[in-house]
Amino acid sequence: MDDLVTEFITETVESLSALDLDLVRLEQEPENKDLLGNIFRLMHTIKGTCGFIGLPRLEKTAHAAENLLDNFRNEKMDVSERAMTLLFMCIDRVRFLVSEVSKSGSEPDGNDSDIIQVIEAEIEQSLRGDVKKDAMSSVVDPVPDPAVSVDVPSTQVVEKGAEYLRVQMNVLEDLINMVSELVLTRNQLSQLIRMEENSNLTTPFQRLNRIVSDLQDSVMKTRMQPIGNAWSKLPRIVRDLSTEMKKKIVLEMEGEETELDRQVLEQIKDPLTHMIRNSCDHGIERPADRLEAGKKEQGCIRLRAYHEGGFIVLQISDDGKGLDPVKIAEKAIEKGLAEPEKIQSMSDKQILSYIMRPGFSTAEQITNVSGRGVGMDVVRANIEKIGGSIDMESTPGKGTCFTIQIPLTLAIISALIVEIDSYRYAIPQMNIQELVSINSTDSDMIEYINDKPVLRLRDRIIPLLDSEALFDCKNDCEHKPHNEKLICVISAGSSYYGILVDQIYDTEEVVIKSVSSVLKNAGIFSGNTILGDGRVIMILDPAAIARKFNVEKAVSQLEAENVMANQAREGVKERASMLVFKAGDGALRAVPLALVSRIQVFPRGEITCSADKIVVRYNNTLMQLCFIDAATQGLNDHEVMSLVLSDDMSEASMGLIIDHVVDIIEGDLDLTTATLRPGILGSMILSDRTVDVIDIAHFLSLSRSDWFSKMAHQSSPYANYHIERVHEQLDMVETGPHTQRRSATIGELEHAAMAHRPVTEYKGQKMRLLVVDDSPFFRSMLYPILTSAGYDVTLSEDPLHAIRLHDDGHMFDIVLSDIEMPHMDGYEFVEKMRDDSSWKDVPFIAITSHNTREDIEYGYKKGFNKYIGKFDKDELIRSLVSIRNNE
Repeated sequence: MDDLVTEFITETVESLSALDLDLVRLEQEPENKDLLGNIFRLMHTIKGTCGFIGLPRLEKTAHAAENLLDNFRNEKMDVSERAMTLLFMCIDRVRFLVSEVSKSGSEPDGNDSDIIQVIEAEIEQSLRGDVKKDAMSSVVDPVPDPAVSVDVPSTQVVEKGAEYLRVQMNVLEDLINMVSELVLTRNQLSQLIRMEENSNLTTPFQRLNRIVSDLQDSVMKTRMQPIGNAWSKLPRIVRDLSTEMKKKIVLEMEGEETELDRQVLEQIKDPLTHMIRNSCDHGIERPADRLEAGKKEQGCIRLRAYHEGGFIVLQISDDGKGLDPVKIAEKAIEKGLAEPEKIQSMSDKQILSYIMRPGFSTAEQITNVSGRGVGMDVVRANIEKIGGSIDMESTPGKGTCFTIQIPLTLAIISALIVEIDSYRYAIPQMNIQELVSINSTDSDMIEYINDKPVLRLRDRIIPLLDSEALFDCKNDCEHKPHNEKLICVISAGSSYYGILVDQIYDTEEVVIKSVSSVLKNAGIFSGNTILGDGRVIMILDPAAIARKFNVEKAVSQLEAENVMANQAREGVKERASMLVFKAGDGALRAVPLALVSRIQVFPRGEITCSADKIVVRYNNTLMQLCFIDAATQGLNDHEVMSLVLSDDMSEASMGLIIDHVVDIIEGDLDLTTATLRPGILGSMILSDRTVDVIDIAHFLSLSRSDWFSKMAHQSSPYANYHIERVHEQLDMVETGPHTQRRSATIGELEHAAMAHRPVTEYKGQKMRLLVVDDSPFFRSMLYPILTSAGYDVTLSEDPLHAIRLHDDGHMFDIVLSDIEMPHMDGYEFVEKMRDDSSWKDVPFIAITSHNTREDIEYGYKKGFNKYIGKFDKDELIRSLVSIRNNE
């Protein structure tokens, strides 16, 4: 094929994608002259190029569309729905012809008079009423002056050429393969240098390591594309479906610039398209139904993409009718997917998961959009195939939100190396939830249900797979009993299971190589890789294993037997898993396991001092390391072990220097001894051992003063406004027929701030606190702080869960709530609770970094009693005490 034709095809495909988006916008903004001018120039360029390189059929079709646009531009025609539909038909015909040219190098036989004549008839009919206005104007063939618009595209091409260079994909793939080999060689060198304790190569290797990591990041960026490339056709799809279904739907997109691997991008295009079609068909109601339900006539579908913890998170939400668990349950029973007695004991979320089953559909009739039962099961399979997961939340009458989590890249991943029956395997680190050690004292954690081993972990039932089940073979090796095994708890989508392993080594960045067809048929491997010591090992595929052993169905059956007990425990004080360790003076310390994102060993040579702080390079940034106290200060000569504490929402990290990990123990967080030592909340008994519980908030504030966006009690905008507001209440003190102004005491200030809501008395019993925050990090951090202060604490991950607690009859003395949360923010939550609920008189405290005067005033208006900085621990405790003492 001629290079000129190849270049034309590439640019035309890009232009057609842009035209799809712009035409949808034009239909919504018909008065946007700049947008219309840009659309006209794109179509004019396509037509002119077709004529230049000798593609007459394409030229005539593009010319018909150009005529229509020119009449829009000259205001001889209105931008009507019918005219826009004809434009889209013409664009589709051009796209088809370009596709045929790309295959054969020439246009296919035939003509396009059918669509051209329809467009000409539409133009003639529309202009017939305007002939008197401009009798000399041509109705059918208004050819614009080429000089008006030719120069603009040529200028843009020159500018674009200065910024971009097109490269063949095989060149990039070769470059990535060479970098992958370099990463493997780097890993081998690392292994050799570790064996040489006093090697002079340590410092040069550290530099090489950084250079290879930076090179790897840069080369991987060449594979990255904005996710907007996968979204480009969606506005057009929504527009066509809304027209076909006689609905009014708008598509909002956020985060189009978020980048991910080209290979991943290609894999998610079809699932996204299907989910958008589902939202249009099943989710958004007809305009009359929406008005009857008290909604806006126009429905909204929202697409959002963002980075979180090494993943790309996609959210597809709508404000439609939501999913009805009752209807889904009836369909599941009707199709034989579930038994009535088991459905009755399932939670709503478990029932909603049936829409992911093959052959399931709630559509009343089969259409070209839906109803054939081929859909969400394929969507989930495609997402899990690339190591992703999909979750959903739905509220009947309000809408549905699907959350998809997918890896950034499929080329190089971080993997945990484990040993099973003397063979090593790699497990993708992004699928590992936690590691559990089972010893003789914890042997009751493993039970057998129907002769299958399961692990009971924090009220979750997790099926266990050993080597015989995993590899489908009887092994003659001598096994350790289960109570001496290590368990890797794996997540695959919404499913969890455990793999029993003999030994855990380390994490490595591994290059994924394709697996042979013989091993692929085993159904549990995603590829293989070469370790630093030269060994070739297999990479386990968590999603494939979950599918092969039907983990989701097994878990549903097991959990159905325990759901009543789980519901009885819901909302009750949680047991905490504590990581017990030693540091410096040999004393046992503990920290909630949920706060620890990683246990990392850093070579001593990588740790440096900067501005009187000990820092280390971690995840391409400098992370501060802190000592527990003065007695623990001092660094090991060779390597330093650290507990890495990270918060995905603030993207902040810090490290606590320790000597070694002792154990992970689960128990009630009941501090028996309080302490005034900074950094220590108090002491508690765990497994008959006394341990000091670390105050994480203390160390986070030492690491980064802006971590919590603190609102200082004395000088913050909140404090000033808070006192101003209270003074306003105290300014008007009745003294007979007149009023007089006086100063308020501190006690009066505190009292007045809470006076507009009745306060429950708390005599002789612990105050019951409900903490509502979508960040697991902050929930886990608040829990030990509040329980150590003597409060009975319940944690809730979002307002919807808190509302379920309310509906189940739970009562609390105070509710602490975040503001920014998914599905329902703190303002909506407190307003709902103030509106004729059993919690309407309960004090609500906002824990947030939204501390502007406007935020606080709005929060008071919605029903909050107090605002506390996130996280100003001292102010929070003071506020709780003031409420408790307000009798």
